[in-house]
Amino acid sequence: MKTDSDTVLPDIVTTYFVLTDAELLFLNRKDQYKIYAMNLEDFTIRKSRINLY
Repeated sequence: MKTDSDTVLPDIVTTYFVLTDAELLFLNRKDQYKIYAMNLEDFTIRKSRINLY
């Protein structure tokens, strides 16, 4: 998929992410590897309470 648009996510350091039809899921290394999800329609970001490491 190519959209010709860019979005900057401040204060996020990640190398692990998954793109779904509705969200971008990623591990934020700056926040103890918590799982985050960014909504692709309104760009809101929510944080999970689960740590993977």
